[in-house]
Amino acid sequence: FASDTDDDDGEWFRDKVRAVFEHFDTDQDQHLKFAELAALQKATAGTMLTEEMYLMACRALDCKPHLGITLDALKLTYAAEGSDVGT
Repeated sequence: FASDTDDDDGEWFRDKVRAVFEHFDTDQDQHLKFAELAALQKATAGTMLTEEMYLMACRALDCKPHLGITLDALKLTYAAEGSDVGT
């Protein structure tokens, strides 16, 4: 995301994802562990995140499950088609 342009939409997207990440990173370790990501999932989609889903997400995003999802990984999930950081 370092190559993103500084246009208004790109900047808004990065700021919004960072705000979401920081809100749910309750232990402020720069990773969303299972419980933190589950809280984000419940708040934004209204659905429960299973441990199996968490492990699959970590694998898909090349993150270590014991550490959690990084900010850059979360940006990738919101940049995917069908995702909406605005909700």
